[in-house]
Amino acid sequence: MYYYFLFILLFISIIICSGQQTIIFSEGFESASVSEVIGNWDESINSGGMKLSDDVAPASKGKQSLMMTSIIGHNTGGYLYKMFEPGYDTLYYRFYVKFAPTCHPVHHFVHTGGYNPPTKWPLGGAGIKPNGNERFTSGTNTGVMILILRHP
Repeated sequence: MYYYFLFILLFISIIICSGQQTIIFSEGFESASVSEVIGNWDESINSGGMKLSDDVAPASKGKQSLMMTSIIGHNTGGYLYKMFEPGYDTLYYRFYVKFAPTCHPVHHFVHTGGYNPPTKWPLGGAGIKPNGNERFTSGTNTGVMILILRHP
């Protein structure tokens, strides 16, 4: 059994559902502060580059979004990371995102996956072949879906 994680770099709203259609995590960024938002996650990076914004999708029921700013040569924008307890065979997630017209290409965007043993923070591993039972990941870069599954 893997612990699932959600690794988000830039987004506006997210809902995680199990295969039984039960919402197990939801983040609408309707908090009073970025610190309060971060409190809902296990790990975050570059909270100084995050701010709550009133820029939301026209059909959104929410009044706020989270803006993450990436400065080329200085940082990658940041992330929010969430680990879920074991017991889910299937998870679905939905999120909405808006990129500034001047946004530079985003190398790592949204990743889901699992670690065995579980961690409360993301681990690297690019270019390293997994043993087959310690991790898996599925990721999206802007405009491209990447699926890396390795099993013995």
